[in-house]
Amino acid sequence: MKTYSVLLLICCVAAGALPASQPVPAIATTNIYEAVGYPTPESKIDKLIGKQLSKLGVKPVLCSDSVFVRRAYLDVIGTIPTASETRAFIGDQDKNKRVALVNRLLERLEYADYWAMKWSDILRVKAEFPVNLWPNAAQAYHHWIKVSLRDNKPYDQFVREISGWVRSTSIAPSKTRPRKASLLPWR
Repeated sequence: MKTYSVLLLICCVAAGALPASQPVPAIATTNIYEAVGYPTPESKIDKLIGKQLSKLGVKPVLCSDSVFVRRAYLDVIGTIPTASETRAFIGDQDKNKRVALVNRLLERLEYADYWAMKWSDILRVKAEFPVNLWPNAAQAYHHWIKVSLRDNKPYDQFVREISGWVRSTSIAPSKTRPRKASLLPWR
């Protein structure tokens, strides 16, 4: 990190952004990537993970707010936050601001767009060889994935519908039976 700071300073002086006669600012020795203190487990899964980490002698470290906001935006909606969004998050004093940020990001339309693209890659939704889906079928399939994510469809239901083991609602309940996955057009 210090090497990067020195190189950045040298580039700024070389580019004329900082006059060479101006005193060189001191390089901070604190770690800007980690938060002070240790995380407190709040959920059952956090407590189980914390217990296992304690057994292994590993002390978890929280990342700083500036790192968290960038990671959250990239992981959830696939973009970096704007400068104003970053400043607002870092300046927020609420202790639950990280949970609130993730919940806000999950409600944005970019979440469904970004994760539909990821799921489409995983499921090989494409209208070209070797899958050979018709373009309209690929588009409809992608749209179905996007709507499923936007509507917060449970993943177990999402997977059952993809794999073709969904019971048809057009047949009387007593006559329904699972469809075979091999009969689905994208298999």
